[in-house]
Amino acid sequence: MKKIVMILTTLLLSISLWGCSAEPKGAKVTEIKIEQITPDKAAGITVGWTVYAMDNTFFQRMDGAVRDKAVKDGITLLAHNQNYNPQDMVNACKSMIAQDIDALVISPCSPEKMPEIIEAAHEKDIPVVIVDIGDGGGDKDAIIVSDGYEGGKEVGNYAVNLLKEKGISGKKLGIVKCEESAVYANQRGEGFKEVTEAAGYEIPIEERGDSKEDLGYEAAKKMLKEEPDLAAIFAENDMMALGAVKAAKEAGSDALIFGYDGNDAAVNAIVDKKMHGTMKQDAEAMGEKGLETAEQILRGESITYDNPETKEIFVDGYLIGEDSYRADK
Repeated sequence: MKKIVMILTTLLLSISLWGCSAEPKGAKVTEIKIEQITPDKAAGITVGWTVYAMDNTFFQRMDGAVRDKAVKDGITLLAHNQNYNPQDMVNACKSMIAQDIDALVISPCSPEKMPEIIEAAHEKDIPVVIVDIGDGGGDKDAIIVSDGYEGGKEVGNYAVNLLKEKGISGKKLGIVKCEESAVYANQRGEGFKEVTEAAGYEIPIEERGDSKEDLGYEAAKKMLKEEPDLAAIFAENDMMALGAVKAAKEAGSDALIFGYDGNDAAVNAIVDKKMHGTMKQDAEAMGEKGLETAEQILRGESITYDNPETKEIFVDGYLIGEDSYRADK
C-alpha cells in the first residue's frame, strides 16, 4: 500500500519577497501554504507544482493527475494552490525555487508574471514546464496545451449546425472571453469567430469574464441587455458559460450557450439541456504530460514539440454536445 507523507508547510513571506533587503514597516504579509508529498520509494527528485485554482473541477482533475504520477514515479512533490492570487503564485514559486527543487511545473493564474518566475528558476538551472493558460512571453522549457484555435473552430461548427437544426434564424452571436493574458484561451474565441462568420453569422459583441463564473454572468448579462436577440453565446471556458446560463435565464433569452473545458458542472448542464456544448480538455493527460516532460528534461532527453518555435506540446480533446455526451470520459 502506497504511503504518502503530507506535510503542510506555512511560510510567511512579504509581498516584496525578493525585492527588498528589509521588510517595510506595516507591509502586508502573505501566508503561503505548500504541501510536501513524499512517496514511500523516493527517486531523489523534487518537483514544485502550483495550480491555478482548486474550486474548478478542470484544475482539480489536473492536480490529481500530477499527484498520482508523482507518487508512481517516486517524485517528491511540493504542491501549492494559487486560488487566483498572482502574488501568491509568485511567492510560492520563489519559495520552492529557494528550496532547490529540481523542476517547476505550473498552471499559472497570471501568465504575465511567468517571465519573472522563469528567470528566477533558470538562474538556478531549474527547468520550467507550463501546463495550459499561457507563458507571458517567458522563455519556458515547454508548455502543455490543447489547440485552442482548432477547438474553438470545432465548437463553432457544432454551434452553426445546432442553430440550423433547431430552426433558429438569428444571426447574431456573442463571445465571453477569458482574461487578456490567457492567450491560449483567447484563441478559442478566435477559432469560434472564424467559422461562424464564414457561415454567415456576425459577432456584434464580446465581453471579458476573466475565467470566473460570476464575471461571466455579468458579462453575459451586459451582452444580452445590449443585444437581446443573440442566438448563441460562446464562453471561452465553462465557468463563464455557467454564468452565461444564469444570465440568459434571468433575461428570458433562448440563446444557446457553449463553453470550453469539459468541467463536470458544464457536462451536467448539457445533460440537463441548460448548456448546449463544450470542448472537453483532457486535464488528466495535460497534468501527467507536464510532469513527464519535466522528468524528461531532468534526464537530459530530447523533447518532441508540436510547435518547436513556441515549445508547445498539444494534448487532444473532443466535443461534447447535446447528442454526444460520452459517459466513458
